[in-house]
Amino acid sequence: MDPCCEEAHRGMMRAFYQAGRRDALVRQYSLCTDLLHREEGRAPDVRTAQLYRELMAILRQPFDGAQDRAQDTAWIGNQS
Repeated sequence: MDPCCEEAHRGMMRAFYQAGRRDALVRQYSLCTDLLHREEGRAPDVRTAQLYRELMAILRQPFDGAQDRAQDTAWIGNQS
């Protein structure tokens, strides 16, 4: 796998979100941004940054147990 493949990083971010792993989601985005900066001298694509912001905003909302995380992410960031 190409360590700078943002599509793969976005997939991992979605998986961590679905698992309720906010800590891992943050680490994955940080890893992505660090790799892109070091290897390619650039920031993440707007789609990657937007997905991160959307997932983090959802995770900050109170979770009542009635939501299904898998359904929530079916549309989030799938413009990749």
